[in-house]
Amino acid sequence: MTDPLTTALLFCLIPALVFLLCAWYINRNAEHIRFLQGFQENRRERPRDGFLALLITQPDNNRVWGVDVSGRWDGLVNWVVTRSRGASFAIVKCTEGTVNTRLFVENVTAAIKAGLIGGAYHWLHRNSVVSCKAQALAAWNRIKLFPKLLPLVIDLESTKWNGQSSNPTYADVELFTDEFIRLSGRKPILYSSPGFLASLGPIPASLLRKLAGVHIAHYGVVKPSFDNWLFWQFSPEGDATLITPNDYGKLEVDLNYYRGDLQSLYALAGGDPDPLPEPPKEETMQYKFTYSPFTKERTTPDANSVTNLTGNVYYADAVVNVLEIVDEGVNKWFKLDNGRYAAYIYNGTTRAVPVTPAPVPDARFVLTKRVLEIEILDTETGKRWGVTVDDGTQIDFREM
Repeated sequence: MTDPLTTALLFCLIPALVFLLCAWYINRNAEHIRFLQGFQENRRERPRDGFLALLITQPDNNRVWGVDVSGRWDGLVNWVVTRSRGASFAIVKCTEGTVNTRLFVENVTAAIKAGLIGGAYHWLHRNSVVSCKAQALAAWNRIKLFPKLLPLVIDLESTKWNGQSSNPTYADVELFTDEFIRLSGRKPILYSSPGFLASLGPIPASLLRKLAGVHIAHYGVVKPSFDNWLFWQFSPEGDATLITPNDYGKLEVDLNYYRGDLQSLYALAGGDPDPLPEPPKEETMQYKFTYSPFTKERTTPDANSVTNLTGNVYYADAVVNVLEIVDEGVNKWFKLDNGRYAAYIYNGTTRAVPVTPAPVPDARFVLTKRVLEIEILDTETGKRWGVTVDDGTQIDFREM
């Protein structure tokens, strides 16, 4: 049994300890708590820099390209699809101010597992709103879990806090950069747009020396106006249903080019200089439509919806590449190699037939002087036969 004095002391001490712990936590995190009071996650503005911005929305697979996303707006992405489309890297938002961005760890882990080079970006706030040192620490604590990432990207653009405009400046970038280099030993990359940079003037040489490069966002142009770019965000209108399908249903995604080759990109992330393997190529089957007048293409295997129509149709004799046949009970659907769907058997009517490829002969004819040599492959047995016919019509028939 506890004596009354001890009970009384515990009764007084426990609330006091709880109060002291709460006071310590509030004092230690006062800046972060104050920041949260006016925090509402910012979203990138999408200026249209000309008519071409509406047209240039497809990446060139002859260049090294990738995407950038935020778990807040893009949700969880199917990165296997992204890689299969030819992307090489994925840059995911990790923090804003001192606030962790949702789904960062999940998205980066899955992207790396799918064979993409991972990266992270931090949305910068002014030092007067929340210290840039605290922001650098918050970002570093998120990305240090991944030893091989692209350099952290500092997002410098129009920013609001507590409902008011609160745009950061080069001075804020430099404060963040100095602390981040001290913590990580790595130079970050600066992201911005020509319009926002024009409001600040040229990037100071002292700051450029502390950066690994510049990631410029410039849409609807053949090349960005900032000459010394390392990454170029050339479109915010990539088709997310085909490139970054996600559980939030977001329809567009940012597309970016890297200036160098794949080998140097991999080295930039701190990995081995060997390039990544080629995207996995899914086997396809060819089918030819026989149904008239046409079969509609859809984003989902659902004939009752009108919102899933893509606008494409397949007339009779059209040949398509099919990844798989989706069985929906009475109806069956083609999943096409573009990730979309078309009815195969609908209401009991078969709309397409398999295409049987013509056999491809494997034979070589070599005429040297007056001797004809023929090499033939028996496609059924796999055996090769050699036939020689000389100028005296002598025939030599032999297995090779």
